[in-house]
Amino acid sequence: MLINIDMNTDDLVIDLKEFNYDRHVLRDIFDQARPNGRIKALKWRLPGGLVPVDQAVNLVIQHGENMMVDPTKAHLSYDLLQHDYIRDMVKRLNFDHEITSGNVDIIWNRKGFVFEPHVDHYAKATMIWTILPIEQGAKISFYNKEKIQYELGQALGFRDILKKEDILHTHVYGVDYPSIFNSHWPHGVSLVNDKERVCLRLRIDEPFESIVKKYRTGNLIKPV
Repeated sequence: MLINIDMNTDDLVIDLKEFNYDRHVLRDIFDQARPNGRIKALKWRLPGGLVPVDQAVNLVIQHGENMMVDPTKAHLSYDLLQHDYIRDMVKRLNFDHEITSGNVDIIWNRKGFVFEPHVDHYAKATMIWTILPIEQGAKISFYNKEKIQYELGQALGFRDILKKEDILHTHVYGVDYPSIFNSHWPHGVSLVNDKERVCLRLRIDEPFESIVKKYRTGNLIKPV
């Protein structure tokens, strides 16, 4: 049974419904960049060791070497800001720091992937544009953090503590507008039943609360 509490989901995630995007353009970019997919993981998430990329269920298309566990794939680094469409979307956003190629990637999950509850050490907030599945937006779940104690600044998973019954809220991303979520709140991805779950991701080094305030006061999205 899921927890039923009175809470403001703005503590977790906001939808930028006025920030429309063309998912077909992002799909074309993904198809172009697909050969540059690399396994996305920390070594403690790969207890069985590396598998071939075509068998992996958690992949990333990214610039640089963040979370790269296979050094033989360094040549597959891919700069998504080379695409005018993505670069122009990023320019419309008003964050407290410059968005560089290292902040932008594509997360690519195959059927069977489960991302255990965790907090991010590399981002305070995360912006997501759904690319796949076609039928609906991708999903993310947020968990009751009262059961855990943790220090920010390190990658932490809570799969042995937080279970399905600890989910506070499951959010479905839009298919023509992005969302921003609080990366420092325990979150995860339940079983991926679709063939592929693919999202353009922006990793933001600004507190989620600051971003929400900008959004509510009309200072986050610049005019076209």
